[in-house]
Amino acid sequence: IEAEIEQPLEEVYSEFNEEPLGSASIGQVYKATLKENGMDVAVKVQKPGIAENIDTDVVIMKYLAEKLHKNDELKKFNLPGIMDAFDHSIHIEIDYTYELMNMKQLERNFIEDDTIHIPIAYPQYCTSKVLTMEFVEGTKMQDVIESDSEEFDKPLLAKRVLDSFMKQLLLDGFFHDDPHAGNIFVLDDNVVCYIDLGTVGILDEDFRKDLCDLLMLVGEKDVKGVINQFIYMG
Repeated sequence: IEAEIEQPLEEVYSEFNEEPLGSASIGQVYKATLKENGMDVAVKVQKPGIAENIDTDVVIMKYLAEKLHKNDELKKFNLPGIMDAFDHSIHIEIDYTYELMNMKQLERNFIEDDTIHIPIAYPQYCTSKVLTMEFVEGTKMQDVIESDSEEFDKPLLAKRVLDSFMKQLLLDGFFHDDPHAGNIFVLDDNVVCYIDLGTVGILDEDFRKDLCDLLMLVGEKDVKGVINQFIYMG
């Protein structure tokens, strides 16, 4: 962290818990307190050497994909194409500047919606390998789903998540593309908070219009119309 932000930890954080809150394949997350404003933050840090390890793995996987692609039964899966897409996606995910930009964009898109929250990021303490953002005090959606507590309004939460995704997909064309229940937190007053925005999806206007038509046909239970719309969309 010090090498990335080019400052000693004690100059940036008044407190820094060296025990990670969580660990994934690419990075770890620590809880800290910013010295400048006393805010609790989550500091996401990339594991040392992970980029080099990924590069090696991708080379091996591409080699195997090319070998398997020569099999007539496997050609239809286009494994080399899948590996090219994976290569592109994983290198975006290990560059935290993309996640910072994604957080800022989604925050702008929901600026007028107080039922959806995106963690505040602190760009001055972010690099391609370190991301400093608001520490979210909430309950993971997975735990909410399994809970019988009356503090959670599950029908309301379901509606808010669905509405927010209709907006992301159909209006904005910019959406969180890994929205599993571990990446959604529930805050006070049943506010929905999205985390882990390393990768997003983007839909152009024409595709959004086609998707709207498809959903309307589904809503009308027009089976032939749905089939024709799928054919039209390719």
